[in-house]
Amino acid sequence: MPLYPASSTPAERRPVRAVVCDLDHTLTSRSSMVELCRALHAPPAETAMLFRRYQAGELSHSQSRQALLELLRRSGRAHRTNIEAAFNAMEIKDEAVRLATALRERAVPLCLISSSAQLYVDIMTERLSAADGYGNGQLCFDDTGWLTDLDFTAETEQLKADQLHRFTTRHAFHARDVIAIGNGNGNGRNDLLMFDATRRGILVTTTTSAQHAHRAWATVHSLDEVITTSTLRTPHLRNHDEEHDPRCKCRECGASSLGSEGGL
Repeated sequence: MPLYPASSTPAERRPVRAVVCDLDHTLTSRSSMVELCRALHAPPAETAMLFRRYQAGELSHSQSRQALLELLRRSGRAHRTNIEAAFNAMEIKDEAVRLATALRERAVPLCLISSSAQLYVDIMTERLSAADGYGNGQLCFDDTGWLTDLDFTAETEQLKADQLHRFTTRHAFHARDVIAIGNGNGNGRNDLLMFDATRRGILVTTTTSAQHAHRAWATVHSLDEVITTSTLRTPHLRNHDEEHDPRCKCRECGASSLGSEGGL
């Protein structure tokens, strides 16, 4: 199935130098927070209610942090070993593994940017052999491995945009050299500033994602569609303001895109 661009922009003609990707419900089918609660025998519904009350302004940041910490520690299972085991057991979509493998084969860096905890992002970064991983907040442990504190921010949309900037600065990329992949699950807003910055946001559609399609360059039902798009071209090509590589076979050079199907 082809990509469906929301609009035609000059960004489409820039070769892709990196891909940044959301984690939960984009590369995985489940929420890391829900799976963490299950592993620690903490009711996910209580956790969801805490976040709703925090977002509604009924709880302060300090109050919500303390309440969440108490909820996770209630069962006496909040040890780093159990938490890491829960994150390592998170099922990664088969199509996400194929995407990560295809990017690695083409030497296109993958960066994970998630509103989940940094420990979870670190584990998933290693599992997917991604180049970088940025998370929202920290889980803090004592010397014996027990959870002692946590922190997070509600401003995940701006946080993700800032982390995209950190990634592109570190690797000397322009934001428009990057594809940003996210989903419209729930309120779905926290990927939208990344979509705006790159001008090549790819929305992985869910039952609640249609409201955000106008902010995406393209929509897909499967990450396999990202692999086959001709936008993902040979990594040696940077942009056509730089010295031209005679081996380049992209459409801007009057030849075919890479691969028999014009894909990655």
